[in-house]
Amino acid sequence: MLLLEDNLLDVELFENWLEDEGLSLELTNVRSKDQFEAAILEGNWDLIVSDRGLPNYDGLSALQFKSRICPNVAFFFFSGAEAEGDFAESCHGSAATAYILKSEPKRLLAAIRAVLADLESIEDSLRGSSPDSCASALSPDS
Repeated sequence: MLLLEDNLLDVELFENWLEDEGLSLELTNVRSKDQFEAAILEGNWDLIVSDRGLPNYDGLSALQFKSRICPNVAFFFFSGAEAEGDFAESCHGSAATAYILKSEPKRLLAAIRAVLADLESIEDSLRGSSPDSCASALSPDS
């Protein structure tokens, strides 16, 4: 999981919440535009959690960059501020999976569990289909 968060106290809280929930995820924290964009280009992420505002960067720009590179990866805004005005409007029609307040970490953890369950289901489906099963379905003797 990729976490775009500049506040190290929030990163520590986030790690503790994951641990308390029994979610053993590899968490990579980035704190700037350059770090985020490099991580997106280098990594294979299951999901991304982003603060709304950082010094010299913002979550909406991060979402737009992520959407160009890896559009199918879940993206959650996790912010201490309510989404208001133009930002709320931008989020409404965006590719963000959800906007969750930092005062509601249980909602984010539930959403993370749902994404992980979906990914596991997809992986199970892919493992269940082997080349042999496809070949037998197409053979004239079937």
